[in-house]
Amino acid sequence: MLSYTAQKRFPGKFYSALAGFIEPGETFEDAVAREMWEEAGVNVWDIKYHSGQPWPYPANLMVGFYARADSSQAIRVDLDNELVDARWFTRSELLEVLGHPIGGKFGSNEYKKMAESTEGRNNQQTPHLNPTYEDKPAARDDPPFRLPPVTAIAGVLIRDWVEGKIGFAPASEPKSQLTWLRSNL
Repeated sequence: MLSYTAQKRFPGKFYSALAGFIEPGETFEDAVAREMWEEAGVNVWDIKYHSGQPWPYPANLMVGFYARADSSQAIRVDLDNELVDARWFTRSELLEVLGHPIGGKFGSNEYKKMAESTEGRNNQQTPHLNPTYEDKPAARDDPPFRLPPVTAIAGVLIRDWVEGKIGFAPASEPKSQLTWLRSNL
């Protein structure tokens, strides 16, 4: 079970994997645990590296991880005011969206909005990374929400989880990755 968030910089119902930045002296795994806790109040454990991706908005390296979490935990969106919504999704809910013609694709308007919000400028020449997708106005048959395309690491993480490519050994007990953080709050 993964949690996905609707971030304020993306209009409409766009859910993606939680993201954040690493702090000086922090391991990647510590950053994952801290960001999940700070942004959504969710404790995670068994944090595993998935993959990395250069991200040109503006010039970063995205590093993808997956982790165990208890989906019965309440998710909070009031902790740092970065999230509009966050929730747990089932594989079948995500499969429905991914199976929709525009559920996991971006058109040039979405890329333009993303570039404008992350770079703080009006980018008229945003490259189109999916030439088979045409921008379309909202229709009655639109998916209930949208997901990142496979050109983004979040899209790959989501699809790999839905397709069962991300797995763990038999269930382990929750181990707090945040002992140091909670003791310092």
